[in-house]
Amino acid sequence: MQKIISKTLFKLLILGLLTLSPLAHSDVLVLIHGYMGSPSSWEFSKINAQLEQDGWQRGGLIIPDTQEYFSDPAQKFTIKEAQNISFVVDMPWMLPLEEQASYLNIALKQVMTLRPEENISLIGHSAGALAARLWLIQHYNPAIVRLISIAAPNLGTPRAIDALRVTSATIGPIDAMRNLFGGKLYNTVRRSRKLVREFTPPSKRNQNILYWMNQQPHPEIEYISIVREDRRGRDQDWLMSADSQDLNNVPALRGKSEAYIVNQSHELHPEDGALIASLLRQK
Repeated sequence: MQKIISKTLFKLLILGLLTLSPLAHSDVLVLIHGYMGSPSSWEFSKINAQLEQDGWQRGGLIIPDTQEYFSDPAQKFTIKEAQNISFVVDMPWMLPLEEQASYLNIALKQVMTLRPEENISLIGHSAGALAARLWLIQHYNPAIVRLISIAAPNLGTPRAIDALRVTSATIGPIDAMRNLFGGKLYNTVRRSRKLVREFTPPSKRNQNILYWMNQQPHPEIEYISIVREDRRGRDQDWLMSADSQDLNNVPALRGKSEAYIVNQSHELHPEDGALIASLLRQK
């Protein structure tokens, strides 16, 4: 069942954060950014601030590529002292999903070492949520109790087909002109075509990794979908449809996800942070 988060409800959620009691069951959050994102995406969107206001201490940054951990300068408690804590992961977002899931595996092992024997909730935005879901299928650990998926293309997106067409290799002056005038976005998409191809809508004719993922058994944990749609059921995310974002439309997860509608664009927004904090308090 989808639930709409209006501006009024958003204000009520904010007020509720100030009065509710501390979290009882969820101990650790791991925030996983998406394609062309970075760990700072959670900061600029004010989601970190929303979570901190609700009692989630900043745990710092994990870089799986180098297996490094950096504490947050704004950290108020040590890793052991914080009752509830959130970590951000610096994901190699240009790599194909299977490689991203492998790097996420490194990061989560580090989180479990820093905070052993505690419940962990994964929160992924866009492609970050796909990498998290692939990790669940391939490397699941019982410490993980929840996946919160924000604006993820679970059923792919036709925009990926458009991007592949625009960045297709050609021979001669046309390709040279594209590289010269295409700009940073064009060059980024060109360099990450393997990943972009994985975002194309899966089907029997296009049995990409999304097709495989969506058929696989998933761990029996809690699944939450945050979907971009307005009150009239219109897509608010030009990159992908609301149907693609709802995990209930994944064959292996049909009817197993709570879905919440946030009337915003694809990027992360403060409303996401308020909604996440409110949802976690109810668990």
